[in-house]
Amino acid sequence: MTDISQLTLPALRNDLQLQPGPTAADGSPTWTIYDPVRSRYFRIGWSAFLMLSHWSLATTPALIHYIHSETACPLTEQDVIEFVRFLFANNLTLQAIDGDYQAYLQQFRASRLQWYMKLLHSYLFFRIPLLRPNGFLCWSLPYLQWCFNKRTLYFLGGIGLFALYLVSRQWETFFATFLHFFDWQGALCYGLALIFSKTLHELGHAYTAVRYGCRVPVMGLAFMVLMPMPYTDVTDAWRLTSRCQRIAIDSAGIVVELALAVLSTLAWSFLPDGSLRSAAFVLASVTWLTTLTINLSPFMRFDGYYILADSLGIDNLQARAFALSRWHLRHMLFGISGVKPETLPSTMEFKMVVYAYATWIYRVVVFTSLALMVYHFFFKLLGLILFMIELVWFILRPIVQELRLWRHMDQQITYSRKKTLAAFGAVVLLTIALPWNGSVHLPALLEAEHHTTLYAPEPSQIAEISVRAGQVVKSGQILLKLQAPKLDDEIGLSEKRLVLYRMRLERAATNREVSSDIHVAMQQWEEEAARLVGLKQQRERLLIRAPFAGIIMDMDQSLHSQRWVDTSLPLAKLVATEQIVVQAVASEDAVAVLAIGQSGHFVLEDGLRNSIDVEVSEISSVNMHHFDRLYLASVYGGDVAVRQNTAGALYPDTSVFAVRLSAKSTLALTRVERGTVVINARPRSFARRFFDGAAAILVRESGF
Repeated sequence: MTDISQLTLPALRNDLQLQPGPTAADGSPTWTIYDPVRSRYFRIGWSAFLMLSHWSLATTPALIHYIHSETACPLTEQDVIEFVRFLFANNLTLQAIDGDYQAYLQQFRASRLQWYMKLLHSYLFFRIPLLRPNGFLCWSLPYLQWCFNKRTLYFLGGIGLFALYLVSRQWETFFATFLHFFDWQGALCYGLALIFSKTLHELGHAYTAVRYGCRVPVMGLAFMVLMPMPYTDVTDAWRLTSRCQRIAIDSAGIVVELALAVLSTLAWSFLPDGSLRSAAFVLASVTWLTTLTINLSPFMRFDGYYILADSLGIDNLQARAFALSRWHLRHMLFGISGVKPETLPSTMEFKMVVYAYATWIYRVVVFTSLALMVYHFFFKLLGLILFMIELVWFILRPIVQELRLWRHMDQQITYSRKKTLAAFGAVVLLTIALPWNGSVHLPALLEAEHHTTLYAPEPSQIAEISVRAGQVVKSGQILLKLQAPKLDDEIGLSEKRLVLYRMRLERAATNREVSSDIHVAMQQWEEEAARLVGLKQQRERLLIRAPFAGIIMDMDQSLHSQRWVDTSLPLAKLVATEQIVVQAVASEDAVAVLAIGQSGHFVLEDGLRNSIDVEVSEISSVNMHHFDRLYLASVYGGDVAVRQNTAGALYPDTSVFAVRLSAKSTLALTRVERGTVVINARPRSFARRFFDGAAAILVRESGF
């Protein structure tokens, strides 16, 4: 290509518009180039504005000479070259840089993607425009002006504090209601609530933009990794010179969702149990959760990001922060100075570097979670492929690109920096490869090894209660005396029949006329005698005795003499007070490192008492299909995530295995205690953990 310094400046498109922009972070003025054909905006600074203002000078030397003579701008030939390339790259000129049409052809070919790259980009992100709402928004805005009144915001803030106060007084009920919706019906309710809240969210952006004179050409759906999310095109907000107005547009959706959350929370606090209260709860939980965890996050390009960028006065915050942080990282590790991407005040530069590092960490967590979600969402083979695409594209690709750049900078790295880098690499490798602490933490219950719940053997009436809750009893001691009047009547009748059959036998033995009936009478007497023994044994079982020594627990307070009880009513619980056992639940990853005989200790949930030494005595080889340890279930405040069907049965969300541990000491335990078992398993390196996990996934999913 011919030297640009000797060429005429390319002509600009006639339809471009140059508008004033907001004040930059350093206080300097900015301007905005508006491309009406593509509805795109480009922010430029003072030097670029001076060049555009005198573009008619036509040549680079004339432009530089005039600006130097008339202004204090230190413009260089390289500045002009870079600006011309920027204009051409963004299709803002009428001709190529050197007048050769081949440059357009090269630019077109470079912009074309291979079919597989098009497919990849379409999978990662694409948009579907649905509405052109600008006319409707302009027509309906006057009817909604009251929403932008400060008194409305103050009112919502006041009732929001009141609603949060009411929820704080019944937080356990609110949280239990949240767990109640952990099924497909709850997922459907949350999906509908999400659609409703996000529609209002986008309307908040749209109405605020129209209120400040901006156009809203399109509203529709955007798909990020096939996850749908509504979007509103408020690009026209770039023409605004007031950053406060731009921040208002950025935050309007969050304000609308918070208002919806406040009203729904207040409604939930006052509504009676029923469908309306459930609907209010779903709306409240959805709006609070999405607003606080997604919309306000500045690390992804959601509302929180744009609010932060406009508050700092830095457009394209992420791209500029990433470029500055990469330069900072190279300088810190290798001593490479190079050309800094931009010069900013030290305080602002520090903020951008910290923001970039935090964003990188956040993205690793989020994109890894997205990859896992995609993996579980699709069938096995496609899930694995999409899982690898997520990891490679979002996490490994940026790392590999930066490492390649480091390799090309090898000549710029000083010897001392190379030693530092080598030492740093060695530490990283040792951290990854060497086995470290292998302790495993398992949610567990501490309970008596021997315990039983006492029931009535048959429907009966309480005759006498001989014990009370908390009383220590001996083995065989009578706890309750039950009676069954019908059984007593049958015993009385049976005894009378025995007397009658005995009289028949005696008469047959002395009277020859009836001596032939002696065998029949003998058989009747024997049958009735056996029946009487069975009836008395049945009555004996109505005496509820302690099968072993222990303490009476959980005795029904409503029990009293003469009360009728059936076989399904628990009368009391008997717990042995000496021997104890720990029942734990382990994940698939934890089971891989557990073994019989490993030692550890049980830490009680309250943290106020001494831990108990334990030893692994049994590990189940089959995962738990039905979850029967209620104290550990998430719906009852435990750590194991479970689902509950309509019949009340619990099913774990992931594969979990039962682990039994024996305690090395005795304890007078009067109730089930919840806590955590810490097992001293064999140490594993981070690399071993990763490969074990990957191997487990491949083995589990090998049946394509």
